[in-house]
Amino acid sequence: MERIAVIGAGIAGLSTAHALTATATATATSSSSLVVPTVHCFDARPGLDKNQGAGIQLNGGLAVLGQINTTVQRAVMDAGLPAVGVRSRAKAWSNSSSNSHDKPFETLLELDLLSTVRRAGGAVAAALIHNDKNNKDQLLWYSIMRGALQETLYETLPQETRQRVAFDKTLTDIIPASLNTDNDGTGAMLHFADGTVAGPFDLVIGCDGIKSAVKEYVEQGKIAKNAAEREGAAAALYSGVRIRYAVKDGTAAEPQAESATLSQFFGDGAYALDGTYGNGAGKPNTKSSFVVYLDEGYIGPFKKSNPNSNTANGPVIGENADWTQNVQKAVESTRETMLKQVQDSGIPDKDLAPTIMNADRFFDLGVYFHNPFSLAGWSKEIADSGGAVAVLCGDAAHAMPPFLGQGSNQAIQDAYCLATKILEYNKQVRRGDLDVTELKELFKQYEKTRWPVAFAITWKAAFLGYLETGGQNGMYSKFRDVFFKTMGAVGVAEKVLLGAATPKV
Repeated sequence: MERIAVIGAGIAGLSTAHALTATATATATSSSSLVVPTVHCFDARPGLDKNQGAGIQLNGGLAVLGQINTTVQRAVMDAGLPAVGVRSRAKAWSNSSSNSHDKPFETLLELDLLSTVRRAGGAVAAALIHNDKNNKDQLLWYSIMRGALQETLYETLPQETRQRVAFDKTLTDIIPASLNTDNDGTGAMLHFADGTVAGPFDLVIGCDGIKSAVKEYVEQGKIAKNAAEREGAAAALYSGVRIRYAVKDGTAAEPQAESATLSQFFGDGAYALDGTYGNGAGKPNTKSSFVVYLDEGYIGPFKKSNPNSNTANGPVIGENADWTQNVQKAVESTRETMLKQVQDSGIPDKDLAPTIMNADRFFDLGVYFHNPFSLAGWSKEIADSGGAVAVLCGDAAHAMPPFLGQGSNQAIQDAYCLATKILEYNKQVRRGDLDVTELKELFKQYEKTRWPVAFAITWKAAFLGYLETGGQNGMYSKFRDVFFKTMGAVGVAEKVLLGAATPKV
């Protein structure tokens, strides 16, 4: 597997390119039994847009990035901000105006992240704490803008690999090379919407997200021409949960934070998160807030029989996989809507309001549940190709709700786990081992390692997404507040948070 095509140059795709080239290069320096694969990346977007997306947390993914390449890990850390704390707050339980003034919110949970990880010890501390150059404990938990992470991963690729990243390449077909008039050898040829063809490739890795063309091929043996028709039996289910994001870029004239505390705020029928995120090495920080709320036309994933036609939430909203920004004329109305949501739900707005009022851009998205079960699995041999294979990674394999902040972390872990299996196979072949482990068996090992982790995070995130809103009109918000405070007191909240953050590769 020395000719490899990665479809998608997002976090999963770029991490896979790093994992394949950096790990192989490190091995090749000490052994002549391995050749560094030639990796090509193809992305449907016109280019990397740093303004796509909001803020994310990196923890387990950052730890695994260090196993791939410590130089890249350091560059990502320099582009981000160390996260030092997580806190959850709710509207004051007392209705007394005097008490409300003295105590504007209830603190449900407050964690010092380094202390929490130290206290957990064992595999958690071993993975998430390392010694810095001053021999001090450094927590591998950072906040960073999604665009800044993608930009850093792209810029730190080896030059020869970066030159093989092509944009404006929408995959439309995968065919065996033997059917191509210009090539009668083995491997797979890739056809793109612009009429170009690339290949042959021994391996096609689908890192192309929630409407994955490669996933369509793995499941159906062909690629639907219309992206809206993709996913087949694994079609996404609208959850009835929606999210609005507000992003405010910093300026050099503003004070710059040296660390980040992520603050969650609970209200009636909605909750919000506010945080400061690194936006690139030496660049001003960015503030990002989002409000999660329930679609008034739905009860969970079920559409109401007679939904209120005058609902302010509007029609069912898509997943916004490309992070399309609100058009300029809608920015002010979105700003006003978010501020009203915060006010109406009783969410403490001391941190949120300044970010929303001064935001440069807004995003809307609906949260969808993707079927984690697939009889086809995550890989498929490409017929008549002489053994070429298509395999899935990241959201293409297991898109998950965002409520535990693990999408990017799991994508990086997928990339590392998959790359180790590919390189293990290559090493055996190059050595001429008589009993080479079949590639399909190695890919099943990869799937069995990563699928249970992704599934566990998916259902926990789905549960939290509903629980944290407090229900329509806040019907169970008081129960939610008591639940979170209790779970924090007995340590369950810590275990859920650290369980998701600890890498499993």
